[in-house]
Amino acid sequence: MFGGYVGVASGFRPNSYSLTLNARGVNKGVKEYFDIMGKIYAGLPEIGIATRDSMTNCATFECMQSTISAVNTVVPMYIIMAGTQPN
Repeated sequence: MFGGYVGVASGFRPNSYSLTLNARGVNKGVKEYFDIMGKIYAGLPEIGIATRDSMTNCATFECMQSTISAVNTVVPMYIIMAGTQPN
């Protein structure tokens, strides 16, 4: 990932779920830069750290799905989850 990155980009809980983060494209203009800095200053969590905390606290797919979908992220992200049960 990046030097100094702390968090989880992918992980799994045995017999429960797996999760992977994937970045979405974002314009790298001045306005976007200040929007991101404003969100960080406002205290929004970095998605890797929010994912690590959620994976520590959630033992089931349903818990992880509800917890991670409620996180307001600093930058746009795709969150890919898979469970162990069909459908």
